[in-house]
Amino acid sequence: MLAPNFTVVILIFIVINVIYKNKSFFKNILLFNDGLQIEEIKYEKKGRKLEFIIYNTLSIYVSQIYEPLFHTLMNNKEFTDWIRDEGGIMISTAVDGLIQFQLHDNFYIEINTPVNEFINETTLNRERLTNTKWGEGSPGIDVIIDYIIVNVWKVKSEVKRPENYPMFIKKHSFHTSALNNSSLNFTPLQNKINKKDLLNIAAMDIETIDYAGNQIPVFLSCAYIDNKNRRKVKVFNSLIDPLQLNLNSNKAVENLWKDFFKNIQTYLIHNTVVFMHNLGKFDGYLIFNAILKYNLIHYKNINCLIDKQHKFIQIKAKFNNINIIWKDSMRIFPTSLENLCTVFETENTKLGKYRKKFNSIELFNNPTLLKEFLAYAKSDPIALLNVMLNAQKIYFKNYNIDIASILSASTLSLKIYRTRFQNNTILGLNKTLDFYIRKSYYGGATDIYKQYGENLYYYDVNSLYSKAMLNMLPFRNQSMEH
Repeated sequence: MLAPNFTVVILIFIVINVIYKNKSFFKNILLFNDGLQIEEIKYEKKGRKLEFIIYNTLSIYVSQIYEPLFHTLMNNKEFTDWIRDEGGIMISTAVDGLIQFQLHDNFYIEINTPVNEFINETTLNRERLTNTKWGEGSPGIDVIIDYIIVNVWKVKSEVKRPENYPMFIKKHSFHTSALNNSSLNFTPLQNKINKKDLLNIAAMDIETIDYAGNQIPVFLSCAYIDNKNRRKVKVFNSLIDPLQLNLNSNKAVENLWKDFFKNIQTYLIHNTVVFMHNLGKFDGYLIFNAILKYNLIHYKNINCLIDKQHKFIQIKAKFNNINIIWKDSMRIFPTSLENLCTVFETENTKLGKYRKKFNSIELFNNPTLLKEFLAYAKSDPIALLNVMLNAQKIYFKNYNIDIASILSASTLSLKIYRTRFQNNTILGLNKTLDFYIRKSYYGGATDIYKQYGENLYYYDVNSLYSKAMLNMLPFRNQSMEH
């Protein structure tokens, strides 16, 4: 008979052996149930985004965080209810003190998405975290983060909006955190482009009507350059079937989009940039949702850029053998289309102004009004295309820049500077310093004075800041010591 102490040793050995052989199982029990804790859930006012604040309560490394993150969300009722019908676009940001960095690219997640698919899709970003030169004190794959911010966008096919749907203009400025992590510096752009390298441009517009309290698309149009016919401007469009709309509105909208995207593949060439003058606020949601909802392409063949206000900056989609890129002309030229026609001295082909009567299904019961509506809708993309073609010529001639490669007014001005006026490399900050120093950015002083004085002289200097910027300033690579 074995001695008691020896028996205990054998039992301990057996238990350790079982745990080792099933280490992934026991790891999941620890990490998935207790490793991450959802502290807060926020709903965006317009109902398009759900935000989760998830704390790393067991101090898991970044390299370990992906699988428990997936299970934490999938075990949460608010999250699963949010993505149950049409899925959602998920973006996760890790927070480590003053540092924030993206855990993965935009990921389309559905209620039945397996964990292996999420892990495989995030492999590339884990490799980037391992290989990227973040800078002194910055995070990598083996850092213990504090918490994660998960944003999940829900793109609906029917979006409520005001009847006159005004466009909201927001100024966008360059953010130094957008610097290339590998160099951290601004260098002059010296690559010259030739006229033959200019990207092909098209322009698109979406017209909607109110249907049961929601805005649904009824007319889609696109103006493009026919390279086979002396580069003439041509238009293709799709109109919803009014009879089918009354019988089955969802099927009518689906057929409308399918017909239009079939035309895109027929008439547009590879890498065409399609400008829209409202992509960020409204049209982008309609396009993105239609592509995913109606399975027009596989979700892996579409990706997008979304800003902090949850507006689309760019949408890229691969249709069979061609890539189409949608961009927002409003971000580059934040003014009305009528003003752009005047500024760029192009013919204003817009026929009339938008009428409130266009925003009703009764439109299809009035032939005269329908004819007026179609003429108005077809003229919009032609006007925008003429503007962007003229802008492309001007910026190529004066600055050797292709306007079709630009995302916003700030990126345009920065590219002009780096192409034409920058001679020396400008040193940038690494991410650690950038986050630290940015917290000291505040407005000017606010003081209170008693408005009284005798024999006073008042002096002021105009443009002192810009005058100082014209002088040589001392600079060197910076570092931070704790």
